[in-house]
Amino acid sequence: MSSLDQDTPGDSVILIDELRFRIAALLVNLRPEAYLAALEGLREAARDHPQVVLENAMTVLSESERGFISADDWVLIATVSRWSAALYNFAAAMWERGGHEAVAVAAFREAIQQGSRQAPAALGEVLTFIGEDEEGFALIRSVIRGKLPGWRHAAAALAVALYETKSGSMEEIARLLATDSRNLDEDQRTIRARAIAASGHVSRGRRMLRREVRSGSVAAPIVLGNLLAQFGDDQGAEEMYRIGIERGDAFSAFNLGLMLDRLARTSEATEMFSLAAAGGDEAAAHWLRERSIEP
Repeated sequence: MSSLDQDTPGDSVILIDELRFRIAALLVNLRPEAYLAALEGLREAARDHPQVVLENAMTVLSESERGFISADDWVLIATVSRWSAALYNFAAAMWERGGHEAVAVAAFREAIQQGSRQAPAALGEVLTFIGEDEEGFALIRSVIRGKLPGWRHAAAALAVALYETKSGSMEEIARLLATDSRNLDEDQRTIRARAIAASGHVSRGRRMLRREVRSGSVAAPIVLGNLLAQFGDDQGAEEMYRIGIERGDAFSAFNLGLMLDRLARTSEATEMFSLAAAGGDEAAAHWLRERSIEP
């Protein structure tokens, strides 16, 4: 029988809590041999009192950044628990840490199997982020239809993914972003304004983009510049592109270069393409090489 087997739940909580602090101390002192022994104790405790252990394990997770606790160790503990809330928290923690995408996906799937209502939205976002678009998009759409927890945030994530992959209509993108318009970030607000303009509401989209430019957005100037150029306002477009350049956007320099080249302002265009190439824009570098100009 494990040394952690106890007659009463209260005693087990105390001993498991002591084990938690022991593991945290071992991590601080970087003693891998003792840590491994403590982890084995935690595994034994998990078999008998999984919910208590998982609650404590989540608090230990931040300590694991110091080393030694592997993703596989946490998967074992979470899987033994078969507790949807703990599995969801574990999956979210793995995702936030980075570098454990496969572990996060597996844990989110297991949490869904165990009845978690939060996990579908999170899994949909993760799948979309890692390029599993078909499954991710379908899952998020089902979350939206069912208005499951996190559906508004997931709708915004789906809209951005559809925009970036050119997989959805501008009408759908604008509609998705409207579901949580007060909580959008800078890029999402810019995409929403662009989608609204492309859906036939040009004046409204332009006003929204100007508001974003005034607020200091890095993403909005090039989008507004493109919109103004589309309707023949080269002067307004140039102003926006130059604002984008001032804010560090190499693509604004490339687009301005294209416009200046079209207007036969060749020396200025070359200067813009050189600036864009220096910022990492491969299309600008290609333009320069075609004209035997070193990027």
